[in-house]
Amino acid sequence: MTEANYFSSQLKVHRARLSLSMQVLADLASISKSMVCKIERGETQPTIDVAARIASALGMPLTDLIQPPEKAMAIVIPSEQQPKESHGNINCRTLSPTRHGHAIRWNLVTIAPSTSFQNPPDNILNKNYYLYLRSGELSIQVDQERFDLKAEDSFYFRPRTSFLIENLSQTEHADYALIQQLVDNS
Repeated sequence: MTEANYFSSQLKVHRARLSLSMQVLADLASISKSMVCKIERGETQPTIDVAARIASALGMPLTDLIQPPEKAMAIVIPSEQQPKESHGNINCRTLSPTRHGHAIRWNLVTIAPSTSFQNPPDNILNKNYYLYLRSGELSIQVDQERFDLKAEDSFYFRPRTSFLIENLSQTEHADYALIQQLVDNS
């Protein structure tokens, strides 16, 4: 549907919803009845001034008449299609969409007992990190400061240099969700 057709269809819908005749709408918008008729039939496009007066007469924002609402976006990623990686004693499953253009990456990570992971400095720039520890105990070293977490703790950080995540347990795996948010510094 073109923008002109969208405007005319929305004009018809909202005029009918308010039980306004073409003449009453024309009077409220200070335009002619024939102009309302031509716009509704798609024979002419209103100027921005006329469109704004029509919107005001209908008691609604102009954008509701000229721009269709965005469709809701929903993406289901079945478990078998979630990218999975293993790096030694660390297993990572990506839970978020992996297409370009998404500013957030959400991972579910399992780290074996007595295992540590250091994120290289070139991979952390312009990122905020949100971590939720589902089970186990972790130690996180960020910019020379150490933080100890236990199950169900959450942690936010934005490192300037690399960070180290270490499973302190000798026997238990640690499971955590890690969300990486790209930050626009422009």
